[in-house]
Amino acid sequence: TIVTLGLSASDPMGITQMKFSLDGIIYSPTETYNTSKSFILPSPDDVKTVYVKFMNSMDNWSSAVNNTITLDTQGPSPCSISINSGDEYTNSTSVTLTPLATDNNGLSKMHFKNENDQNWRDEGDYAGTKSWTLTSGDGGKTVYVQFQDVAGNWSGTVSAGITLDTQEPQNPTLSLSDQTSESTDSTDSSTVD
Repeated sequence: TIVTLGLSASDPMGITQMKFSLDGIIYSPTETYNTSKSFILPSPDDVKTVYVKFMNSMDNWSSAVNNTITLDTQGPSPCSISINSGDEYTNSTSVTLTPLATDNNGLSKMHFKNENDQNWRDEGDYAGTKSWTLTSGDGGKTVYVQFQDVAGNWSGTVSAGITLDTQEPQNPTLSLSDQTSESTDSTDSSTVD
């Protein structure tokens, strides 16, 4: 991964050369001083420390100065999404998504699309819930999501499905069976004088 180093040094005699290191011990060949440099950070992903020394026109080297950066080339993982807490059916196009992702260095953004969308939309800050509108028309629906980490890496696409059913039951019927029962009532009578 290539990064740009911002460099600065001063000396009454002038700065002429510089050299770089990733461990503070073994340095690159010297090169002409400049205020910026493209620098390759090697794998694997980790916190990287870059060291630099500057030389003046009298061939005197400065002590090393350094700075650190986190190399992160991997998108968030694992990732998932559910619709209405995993329900199989909904009678409304308005649903609640529950997106979930993990990244060692932190999450930044997320964006979504329905099954017929060509482009991602509704990009926004990462959050644990999202209000969403499904496409109209009864049937199976799929919502897709991708997540971005703080380094700008996007995850792979994950999805969840739900069936939209907005129709009431068709041709309802009710049948009753004829059940006859006999009962005998008995009444006691008494006379009080």
